[in-house]
Amino acid sequence: PTPFPTVRIPDGGDLSGFVQMAAGWNLLVETGLVLGINLDKPERARKVGNEFVG
Repeated sequence: PTPFPTVRIPDGGDLSGFVQMAAGWNLLVETGLVLGINLDKPERARKVGNEFVG
């Protein structure tokens, strides 16, 4: 079971944390592929906001 009722994965027993992490990563990869983003070859993130000068 996961905190998200729409994401159903099998119970992994002692490895359930790993199974949930792997399922989540697979979900991110599939979403990235649909959006044309390759998560296995990241690019530098764009800057968001203003630089903090303190």
